[in-house]
Amino acid sequence: MYYNDSDQARESGLRRAFVESMQELMKCVNTLAAGAAKKAYCYLNICGMDVFTGCFFVDRDGKASLSSALLGEKQRIFETVMTKQARKLRGAYIEYADDIPGEFFLDFDIGAKKPHCLTGKEKYPKHDEALLHFYSWAREYGADTPTIPLTDPTLGDRIRIRRGKMLPYVEFVHPTEKATEMNLKWYSATAKRIAEAKEKYEGSEPSDAVYGDGWLAIEKEFERIYPGQTEPKHYAPLIKFEFVGRDPLAGISVYDGGDCWHFVSFGLSALAEPDIESDEGVSGYGMEFTLRLKKRDFADEELELENICGIFQQIAAVTFETNELFLPYEYLSSGQTAGVDAEHKSGITGFITVPDVKAQPITTPFGALEFVEFIGVTKAELDDALNLMEQVKAHYWDGLNNGANESQYAVTKSLHAFREAVAGENGGLTWLYDYRDAHGAGIVAGDQADYSSVGGQEQYNKFKSSNPAVIAHENLVLTQPKYNTSVTVESVLEHAVFAKYAKKITSGAWYDDYFSKLTGQKVSATMTVLGTDGPNPGGDQPPVRTTVTVVLTGVNGVGAVDRTFDTTSDKTVAEALQEGLGEPRPSSVLRIC
Repeated sequence: MYYNDSDQARESGLRRAFVESMQELMKCVNTLAAGAAKKAYCYLNICGMDVFTGCFFVDRDGKASLSSALLGEKQRIFETVMTKQARKLRGAYIEYADDIPGEFFLDFDIGAKKPHCLTGKEKYPKHDEALLHFYSWAREYGADTPTIPLTDPTLGDRIRIRRGKMLPYVEFVHPTEKATEMNLKWYSATAKRIAEAKEKYEGSEPSDAVYGDGWLAIEKEFERIYPGQTEPKHYAPLIKFEFVGRDPLAGISVYDGGDCWHFVSFGLSALAEPDIESDEGVSGYGMEFTLRLKKRDFADEELELENICGIFQQIAAVTFETNELFLPYEYLSSGQTAGVDAEHKSGITGFITVPDVKAQPITTPFGALEFVEFIGVTKAELDDALNLMEQVKAHYWDGLNNGANESQYAVTKSLHAFREAVAGENGGLTWLYDYRDAHGAGIVAGDQADYSSVGGQEQYNKFKSSNPAVIAHENLVLTQPKYNTSVTVESVLEHAVFAKYAKKITSGAWYDDYFSKLTGQKVSATMTVLGTDGPNPGGDQPPVRTTVTVVLTGVNGVGAVDRTFDTTSDKTVAEALQEGLGEPRPSSVLRIC
């Protein structure tokens, strides 16, 4: 390869790209052709609109033949590998065409530790040209190749035209005549490092792109989770980020988690060498992304998998461009109303980040990293959660009472500590009191900030009573007092699902609008517990129940309202009306019963 020595970073990246591709090709050759061939010859042309690849083999008797003659059904596998690696090199070629040759003539001794490589300086970007160049090279070693129709007359200035009996065909004269041998002194050192990394993480094989200690450490952790899945689905960018590609992640692997697909990124941490500045003891940015996508009857499952990979690349690009870290317990909003799935049907418009519950933090030779899992959230889910919280706060007394007492101001029976409140039918609430009935998706009473661990009557957590001698903490059992007594019960409400995130997400617009309101919500209900002797003649009197019936008659009977509501004895009629109805309409006639 041809490098600009003044640009060490680019040189390192180009060399790495070449080594990675050669490693893959050698591994594939040794797997498919071992015992059947002595040498393998691979041709890669990367300067066209798409890549062109070809391969032929020399058997142990010295006879050359095209890959199909030796590999049979395995040919497709090898062609796929060659094409994949050629496209990786093409990514570098697109940006650095002056530094990288347009074609490679590679030969491998079966079982060899390094390739021999000739590179061509001349550019043959058209498919016909590349095909003819490959066939001409194969003929030099005695391989039989098909005749090819002459479809492009402009080739005549660089090729010699021959005419057969049936169809014209063309061939290049000495296709490697002007090729240059690549100096591979650095190759052995790089290959040695790769071998050491493989030995350190025995049993792990990088799926793609980057061979190195960091990559292997990530794969080892996921092979712990999914034993036997040594070749998961893998998605790598066509043009690598170091070659000025748009996608910063070196790759994304997708493991089969049974009922879901488990994604993991490669590239936010240091993979092969610590080329990302980071804090001491941290690998790169100290994180890799994960996500679990539930399996469904997707119209196009492959499209959905690629879509998640695209989302990962977009988010990672923010980190690479701004150094912003996406740590656990953050909320990422896409800012869109349509779902982020490929078909925009899911309603998911954002993600909550959490520590991956399966993939544990690991330490690589380049430092520590943790796996940050993305959990999809819809705006509708957050809106529903917020509405449910407001309902529960407004009807807290109803949840405590559970129909035991007719009035909040004439309590004679014990209250009930609820386990959870969930949305009921027709927009109402359903209160759940038995832990066996709990859904784990509604509003619950959380831990009090001033929780007391003192035993006896003063112990409280979920439900705190202002007078535990009358209404006990927690179980809310009533002990009837001598005189009417005012008691306040307090709780701190939180959403059973979102609270664990809300406690961690502490800033941003979504925190202000949603998450701050889904945890730490103080609520209370003040009631009058009736005593055996009624009001205390010498003390303050707690509120008593007053019933006001209001008839609001609209003009000509339109808009008539009959309403009964409770109020307290210390309110005037005007205050009671305002409390129960708001400001009366001027066009109405008000009558108090």
